[in-house]
Amino acid sequence: MEHVDEPPTMAAKPDGTQERKLVSIVVPFYNEGGGVESFYQAILPILDHFPNIGFEVVCVEDGSCDDTLPKLITLADRDQRFSVVE
Repeated sequence: MEHVDEPPTMAAKPDGTQERKLVSIVVPFYNEGGGVESFYQAILPILDHFPNIGFEVVCVEDGSCDDTLPKLITLADRDQRFSVVE
């Protein structure tokens, strides 16, 4: 079996055109206010490494007592690939 470094990035539609694949990443956050920016800086190069794949990162804020929610909202405002669910 051949090793593939990157997953296939385009799928053929019935009309022969190509469509971009979408990958959803769901990440739970609980009292992680201090780690939101580090998470973003760590995942950003991974998302950017696959430009032909559409990514959405769904950040699930799980009732934190710290500043996690406002930091996630700021992140989602800054990068449209990120969204926040409470």
